[in-house]
Order: sequence, then C-alpha cells, then structure tokens
Amino acid sequence: MTHRSKHAANNNPRPRPARGPRGRPPSMFDRLEDFHAFVTVAETGSFSAAARVLELSPSTVSKLIARLEKRFNVRAFDRTSKAALLTREGEVYLEYIRRVIDAAADVDGLAETLARAPHGTVRVHTSLSFARSQLVPLLPEFVHRYPDVELQLRVGPRFVSLTDDMDVAVWFGATADSSLVARKIATSRRILCATPAYLARHGRPRTPADLHGHELLSYSLPGREYWPFLQDGEVREVPARFRVSADLADLLCQMARADLGIARLPEFMVSSDIQAGTLVPLLEDYAFPEPIYAIYRSRRHLSVRIRSFIDFLAASMRQAPWNLDRRN
Repeated sequence: MTHRSKHAANNNPRPRPARGPRGRPPSMFDRLEDFHAFVTVAETGSFSAAARVLELSPSTVSKLIARLEKRFNVRAFDRTSKAALLTREGEVYLEYIRRVIDAAADVDGLAETLARAPHGTVRVHTSLSFARSQLVPLLPEFVHRYPDVELQLRVGPRFVSLTDDMDVAVWFGATADSSLVARKIATSRRILCATPAYLARHGRPRTPADLHGHELLSYSLPGREYWPFLQDGEVREVPARFRVSADLADLLCQMARADLGIARLPEFMVSSDIQAGTLVPLLEDYAFPEPIYAIYRSRRHLSVRIRSFIDFLAASMRQAPWNLDRRN
C-alpha cells in the first residue's frame, strides 16, 4: 500500500464499538446497566425521573442512554427539556430489551432455585382416568424422590381453566387462555374399543359409517354427541347415537368391558386391556393424535415444587408405551 493509500485509509477508519468505563470494551454487566436505564427512562418518561428511581445522577443516566444509542447506532428517545419520548426504533428495542432483562433475572434466580429442595403442596387437576391409570402408579417414585412435597389430586370430567385452587392441570388439548402455559408431555389417541363377545354378536365395524346400528357408549357432556375421525386427511364428525352414557371415562370403560357396546376412550386408559385381549381396538386408521399438556401459570417465578412435578411427569410419560412421541 502506498503512502497515499494509507493516508486515505486513515481518513476513513472503521467504526468502533461503544466503550465501557475507562475505555475498555463494554461488558455484559455494562450492557445490562444500559438496558435497565433504557427501560426505566421509557417507563418514567424522563431522565430525571429515571435517575431518581435508579439512584443515579441525571447526567449518568444520560451517558448510559448515549452509550446504548451509539452501540445500536439508533436514536432511542426524542428529548425535550422535561421529557424523553421513545422513537419508533426505541419502541422496537424496548420489547426486546425487556426480554433480555427478564431472562437475566431468571438466570440470577436459577442457582437459588436449584439449591432449594422442593417443598410444599402441588395441587393437580386432571381426569379420573388419567389419575388412576397414569399418575397413581408414579406416586411411589415421586414421593420417594421429593419427600417434602405434598400432592393433592383433584379429578373432574372436564377442564376449562386454572382456578385459584389449582397449580397445574393435566389434560387433552391446549388451553385457550393465553395467560397460561401449556407444555406438551405426551401424545395419545382416543380409540374405539369393544369386547370380543360384543363383536361376535354385532360384527366388527370397518369404517365410521359402519357404526350405524351399533350400541355406542358415549359421554353425557355437551358437545359429545359427535365422534371425530380422521378421513382423507381431515377430521370429520359422525353422530354418536347412544342409549347409555356417563360423564366419566372409567364408567364407559367398565360398560365396554361388560359387553354393552363400543366406547371411545383414551389409549393410555385401555392399552393394558388391549394387550390382554379384554378389549379389541377398532377403526385405528381413523384415530388421530391428541397431545396431552401440563397447563400452568407463567414460566417466570414458577415455584420449584411445581416445576419438579411437571419435569418428573414429562420424563415419566416419555417412556409410556402408548405415547406416540415415544414411537417417533
């Protein structure tokens, strides 16, 4: 490179990143300090008000914001003598910076959370069929592993949303409540089944249309008058005409075992009956997967006792023979 080219190059230096205190490159701590200042100014609407909240001088807050703006090469605030208003670019950064601060807070609490042994009560809401066939067999291992955690199982025929007396619900399908978290722990199917004796008398249906004229055992709950099937890649509903109904899957299963008809039941509930030959699965090609979720409140500040239960349940369900996720 000639002397002239060096001179030209020096007239156009590469941009340097913003520097931290005493000219050193900014550390992660510096950036979090800038982020906290940025969010506080955005929430209070002025540098002076943010300075009071942060217990810093207004000039220090101004320098922190200037350092952040230089790093991102953006003007985050429109400044007046009395206020600091977010620019459009600042509004975009605010959303992401809040996520970073939240994540940092979670990391700060992680060591303390892991160090604490889970203790207290976990109130679990689920169906009677899931509690009886899946949860109860797992209880000996759970109480041995977490001796200071008390489990309260509450069962019901349906789930709408978490109430104040529930910590976590285990249910088919995600909740429509956007304020809740739904973590998938397994995938099962609802399959049709009947006893060999019933099928010997009434014949075996080969398609959903063949169910017409059969004795169907169905739930006595609103919206259960139709049975859904997967046909030609679409879920289609077939009217379920029944003479005997119940609001609990356990009762329907007992009716099916008593040769009363065909029931549509969760595979996790009847897998042992099918393996033993007590019940025969029907129309399996028309069954579709249904995820099972642990539904709980926000991931942030989730107590260690609730997290321990959900993690334990998810790990246990992973090995269940009926879990479709295990087969993939």
